[in-house]
Amino acid sequence: MLTYRFPRIFELAFKFPPISIWRTKSLNTLVRTIQELSIQPQKILDIGCGAGVLSPMIRKLYPDAEILGIDNSADMINFARARYGKLVEFKVVDFLKYENSYDLIIGFYSFEFFPLSESIEKIKKFLNPGGVCLIVTTGRGSFSILHQFFARKFLKTTLKLYSPFDFYKFFEKEKFSLQTKIISKTEGSYLLSIKSLR
Repeated sequence: MLTYRFPRIFELAFKFPPISIWRTKSLNTLVRTIQELSIQPQKILDIGCGAGVLSPMIRKLYPDAEILGIDNSADMINFARARYGKLVEFKVVDFLKYENSYDLIIGFYSFEFFPLSESIEKIKKFLNPGGVCLIVTTGRGSFSILHQFFARKFLKTTLKLYSPFDFYKFFEKEKFSLQTKIISKTEGSYLLSIKSLR
Protein backbone atom coordinates (compact mmCIF):
# COMPACT_ATOMS: atom_id res chain seq x y z
CA MET A 1 0.00 0.00 0.00
CA LEU A 2 1.47 3.31 -1.10
CA THR A 3 0.59 5.22 2.08
CA TYR A 4 2.46 2.62 4.15
CA ARG A 5 5.64 4.31 2.94
CA PHE A 6 4.56 7.47 4.78
CA PRO A 7 3.52 6.52 8.33
CA ARG A 8 3.06 10.08 9.57
CA ILE A 9 0.66 10.90 6.74
CA PHE A 10 -1.11 7.58 7.23
CA GLU A 11 -1.65 8.27 10.94
CA LEU A 12 -2.68 11.87 10.29
CA ALA A 13 -5.75 10.64 8.43
CA PHE A 14 -7.04 9.15 11.69
CA LYS A 15 -7.04 12.52 13.46
CA PHE A 16 -10.14 13.77 11.64
CA PRO A 17 -13.82 12.72 11.69
CA PRO A 18 -15.42 10.46 10.74
CA ILE A 19 -12.37 8.18 10.63
CA SER A 20 -11.17 9.30 14.07
CA ILE A 21 -14.59 8.47 15.53
CA TRP A 22 -14.66 5.01 13.95
CA ARG A 23 -11.13 4.19 15.11
CA THR A 24 -11.91 5.25 18.69
CA LYS A 25 -15.09 3.18 18.68
CA SER A 26 -13.21 0.17 17.29
CA LEU A 27 -10.43 0.51 19.88
CA ASN A 28 -12.95 0.78 22.71
CA THR A 29 -14.83 -2.29 21.46
CA LEU A 30 -11.56 -4.21 21.22
CA VAL A 31 -10.51 -3.27 24.77
CA ARG A 32 -13.90 -4.21 26.23
CA THR A 33 -13.85 -7.54 24.41
CA ILE A 34 -10.35 -8.35 25.68
CA GLN A 35 -11.39 -7.50 29.24
CA GLU A 36 -14.46 -9.73 28.92
CA LEU A 37 -12.26 -12.66 27.93
CA SER A 38 -10.68 -12.77 31.40
CA ILE A 39 -7.52 -14.41 30.05
CA GLN A 40 -3.87 -13.97 30.93
CA PRO A 41 -1.95 -14.66 27.70
CA GLN A 42 1.79 -15.16 27.88
CA LYS A 43 2.41 -14.62 24.15
CA ILE A 44 0.56 -12.02 22.07
CA LEU A 45 0.78 -11.28 18.35
CA ASP A 46 -0.39 -8.03 16.69
CA ILE A 47 -0.81 -8.81 12.97
CA GLY A 48 -0.33 -5.91 10.57
CA CYS A 49 0.57 -3.65 13.50
CA GLY A 50 1.29 -0.65 11.25
CA ALA A 51 2.34 2.37 13.32
CA GLY A 52 1.86 0.44 16.58
CA VAL A 53 -1.40 2.06 17.63
CA LEU A 54 -2.39 -0.97 19.75
CA SER A 55 0.94 -1.24 21.59
CA PRO A 56 0.24 0.98 24.65
CA MET A 57 -3.20 -0.59 25.12
CA ILE A 58 -1.93 -4.17 24.95
CA ARG A 59 1.01 -3.48 27.24
CA LYS A 60 -1.26 -1.82 29.81
CA LEU A 61 -3.63 -4.80 29.79
CA TYR A 62 -0.82 -7.37 29.94
CA PRO A 63 2.30 -5.85 31.54
CA ASP A 64 4.14 -9.19 31.79
CA ALA A 65 3.29 -10.71 28.42
CA GLU A 66 5.62 -11.24 25.47
CA ILE A 67 4.18 -8.99 22.75
CA LEU A 68 5.21 -8.94 19.09
CA GLY A 69 3.93 -6.57 16.42
CA ILE A 70 4.53 -7.62 12.81
CA ASP A 71 4.03 -5.82 9.52
CA ASN A 72 5.49 -6.22 6.04
CA SER A 73 6.16 -2.47 5.79
CA ALA A 74 9.64 -1.53 7.03
CA ASP A 75 8.60 2.13 7.14
CA MET A 76 5.71 1.37 9.46
CA ILE A 77 7.79 -0.89 11.69
CA ASN A 78 10.54 1.72 12.02
CA PHE A 79 7.93 4.33 12.93
CA ALA A 80 6.35 1.98 15.49
CA ARG A 81 9.74 1.17 17.03
CA ALA A 82 10.56 4.85 17.42
CA ARG A 83 7.27 5.44 19.26
CA TYR A 84 6.71 2.23 21.21
CA GLY A 85 9.90 0.18 20.97
CA LYS A 86 10.29 0.18 24.75
CA LEU A 87 6.85 -1.38 25.18
CA VAL A 88 6.65 -3.97 22.42
CA GLU A 89 8.95 -5.88 20.05
CA PHE A 90 8.43 -5.15 16.35
CA LYS A 91 9.53 -7.12 13.30
CA VAL A 92 9.24 -6.70 9.54
CA VAL A 93 7.49 -9.97 8.72
CA ASP A 94 5.15 -11.30 6.06
CA PHE A 95 2.32 -12.78 8.13
CA LEU A 96 1.63 -15.52 5.60
CA LYS A 97 5.24 -16.72 5.75
CA TYR A 98 5.62 -16.46 9.53
CA GLU A 99 5.58 -19.42 11.95
CA ASN A 100 4.94 -19.41 15.70
CA SER A 101 2.21 -19.96 18.30
CA TYR A 102 0.31 -17.52 20.52
CA ASP A 103 -2.30 -17.28 23.26
CA LEU A 104 -3.80 -14.04 21.93
CA ILE A 105 -3.72 -12.81 18.33
CA ILE A 106 -5.07 -9.42 17.26
CA GLY A 107 -5.68 -8.20 13.72
CA PHE A 108 -6.79 -4.56 13.76
CA TYR A 109 -7.87 -3.49 10.27
CA SER A 110 -5.25 -5.71 8.66
CA PHE A 111 -7.23 -8.63 7.23
CA GLU A 112 -8.49 -6.49 4.35
CA PHE A 113 -5.01 -7.00 2.85
CA PHE A 114 -4.88 -10.81 3.18
CA PRO A 115 -6.34 -13.65 1.14
CA LEU A 116 -8.93 -15.17 3.45
CA SER A 117 -8.31 -18.91 3.21
CA GLU A 118 -4.53 -18.62 3.65
CA SER A 119 -4.78 -16.22 6.56
CA ILE A 120 -7.33 -18.38 8.37
CA GLU A 121 -5.13 -21.45 8.01
CA LYS A 122 -2.34 -19.44 9.64
CA ILE A 123 -4.61 -18.41 12.50
CA LYS A 124 -5.57 -22.04 13.09
CA LYS A 125 -1.90 -23.02 13.30
CA PHE A 126 -0.91 -20.04 15.44
CA LEU A 127 -3.52 -20.39 18.19
CA ASN A 128 -2.48 -22.33 21.28
CA PRO A 129 -5.13 -24.51 22.94
CA GLY A 130 -7.66 -22.17 24.55
CA GLY A 131 -6.14 -19.23 22.64
CA VAL A 132 -8.17 -16.37 21.19
CA CYS A 133 -7.90 -14.38 17.96
CA LEU A 134 -9.66 -11.01 17.72
CA ILE A 135 -10.12 -9.51 14.26
CA VAL A 136 -11.42 -6.00 13.66
CA THR A 137 -12.19 -5.50 9.98
CA THR A 138 -14.78 -4.12 7.58
CA GLY A 139 -17.42 -5.72 5.41
CA ARG A 140 -19.41 -4.00 2.70
CA GLY A 141 -20.54 -0.80 4.44
CA SER A 142 -21.11 2.40 2.48
CA PHE A 143 -17.79 3.89 3.60
CA SER A 144 -15.76 0.71 3.11
CA ILE A 145 -16.97 0.40 -0.49
CA LEU A 146 -15.80 3.96 -1.17
CA HIS A 147 -12.51 3.19 0.58
CA GLN A 148 -12.09 0.08 -1.56
CA PHE A 149 -12.66 2.09 -4.74
CA PHE A 150 -10.25 4.86 -3.66
CA ALA A 151 -7.54 2.36 -2.70
CA ARG A 152 -7.79 0.54 -6.03
CA LYS A 153 -7.99 3.68 -8.16
CA PHE A 154 -5.39 5.91 -6.53
CA LEU A 155 -3.21 3.71 -4.31
CA LYS A 156 -3.14 0.65 -6.59
CA THR A 157 -4.09 -1.49 -3.62
CA THR A 158 -6.84 -4.10 -3.46
CA LEU A 159 -8.83 -4.12 -0.23
CA LYS A 160 -10.82 -7.27 0.44
CA LEU A 161 -14.17 -6.79 2.18
CA TYR A 162 -15.16 -9.95 4.06
CA SER A 163 -18.43 -10.52 5.89
CA PRO A 164 -18.40 -12.44 9.20
CA PHE A 165 -19.96 -15.39 7.34
CA ASP A 166 -16.95 -15.51 5.02
CA PHE A 167 -14.85 -16.29 8.09
CA TYR A 168 -17.32 -18.66 9.72
CA LYS A 169 -17.36 -21.19 6.89
CA PHE A 170 -13.64 -21.94 7.36
CA PHE A 171 -13.88 -22.99 11.03
CA GLU A 172 -15.07 -26.32 12.40
CA LYS A 173 -17.61 -25.82 15.22
CA GLU A 174 -16.11 -28.59 17.33
CA LYS A 175 -12.67 -26.96 17.22
CA PHE A 176 -13.43 -23.24 17.31
CA SER A 177 -16.02 -20.92 18.85
CA LEU A 178 -16.83 -17.73 16.89
CA GLN A 179 -18.72 -14.59 17.89
CA THR A 180 -19.33 -11.31 16.07
CA LYS A 181 -19.92 -7.77 17.36
CA ILE A 182 -21.03 -5.04 14.95
CA ILE A 183 -19.03 -1.84 15.54
CA SER A 184 -20.34 0.57 12.87
CA LYS A 185 -22.87 -0.15 10.14
CA THR A 186 -21.83 2.97 8.22
CA GLU A 187 -18.19 1.97 8.15
CA GLY A 188 -19.11 -1.70 7.87
CA SER A 189 -16.81 -2.59 10.75
CA TYR A 190 -17.17 -5.52 13.13
CA LEU A 191 -15.14 -7.52 15.63
CA LEU A 192 -14.80 -11.26 15.16
CA SER A 193 -13.74 -13.34 18.16
CA ILE A 194 -12.27 -16.78 17.44
CA LYS A 195 -11.50 -19.14 20.34
CA SER A 196 -9.66 -22.43 20.01
CA LEU A 197 -11.56 -25.23 21.77
CA ARG A 198 -8.76 -27.76 21.45
